[in-house]
Amino acid sequence: MAAEATPDYKIEILGINWNLSDTSANNLVSADNDLPWLQDTVESNVRESWSPVFRDVIILNPANERPIAAFNLTTYNLALEVNRTQLKALLLSIAELEDADGDSLSDFWEDEMFGGDYSPGPLDDTDGDSSVEMIEYALGAHSGERGSQPHFTTALLEDRGDQHFSITFRRRLGNAGGLRSVVEMSEALGTWSSGPDAMVEVSRVNPYDGTGTEFVTYRTIRTVSALPGHRFFRVRCNLPVREP
Repeated sequence: MAAEATPDYKIEILGINWNLSDTSANNLVSADNDLPWLQDTVESNVRESWSPVFRDVIILNPANERPIAAFNLTTYNLALEVNRTQLKALLLSIAELEDADGDSLSDFWEDEMFGGDYSPGPLDDTDGDSSVEMIEYALGAHSGERGSQPHFTTALLEDRGDQHFSITFRRRLGNAGGLRSVVEMSEALGTWSSGPDAMVEVSRVNPYDGTGTEFVTYRTIRTVSALPGHRFFRVRCNLPVREP
């Protein structure tokens, strides 16, 4: 994806390199990326053991449940720029947020939660557990289950002998509807701060469980001993409503 491409849904690719004669090319794809890449090497010959018949890019729905499109690599060889451009355009178009009622809650998620009923809005609480739809959507809770609320885990992380406060939680992947979930810190519940001067993201783990979410951990920049007095932390979710 080019730098200017910002899909609503995060595009995740499971790749297979079939070129046994040049396994060094694996690093060109997987270096500095969290791309799941099946390494076709002499020791683990993916092509031979899987016995594939088709050379297709199979595109699944947001829950990774079923195919919704395919792109044949024999017909459209990616060695040609025109085919790479076409595949990129296909991926970006499928990754667009479908939002019939313009409430920034994806139609796919509302189908899963409410059986196709798009009437609940971002600030509604249909299951009565004091967690509104926007929060449950942004932080990976189940809106149809009372008590299924966002879960946060706090801990002290050691870094070179120093301890930092950390918070781990589940959040939605991608940029659907302008969705943002940020960790903020306050000294007296008045002014809240975020960003690299307060908190920094130190890890993210995609469970690939079909929920379209990831686990992310933030920690304080300053050590616990360097934070005088009390500190308060919150996760703020911003989901601007847009026109249908």
